[in-house]
Amino acid sequence: MTVEIRAARPGEVDGLRKIASATKAYLLFAGTPEFIVAVLDGRLVGMSGLVRHGESARIKNLFVVPEVRGKGVGSMLLQAQLAHLKRVGVKRVEAAATDMSLRIFLAAGFTKTRSYSTSTGVRLEMTP
Repeated sequence: MTVEIRAARPGEVDGLRKIASATKAYLLFAGTPEFIVAVLDGRLVGMSGLVRHGESARIKNLFVVPEVRGKGVGSMLLQAQLAHLKRVGVKRVEAAATDMSLRIFLAAGFTKTRSYSTSTGVRLEMTP
């Protein structure tokens, strides 16, 4: 399975909405988001967004369509986001994880900073 990870293109907004819908999630952002996507066989199968604020960033909306979950796509998206943030000098990264994505964030080095009962579940933090 070869998955391409790249920046989302302006014409792919509907595709991002379809991924969110397939994962029964919502696109939630304050600020100007930057999205990357995972593409498999020409089809969008995953996405991750982030918002930067100076030397910090918040990763949100790490979604993978159900039929390719468990194949490492979420981890690829997260690693690509973290590599990008390190290149641009971000020193602190926050994320909101669901029960489904929590293990991916913890494996990448995030630590729990707080748990709460909402659609996002757990707030996480790390220094890249």
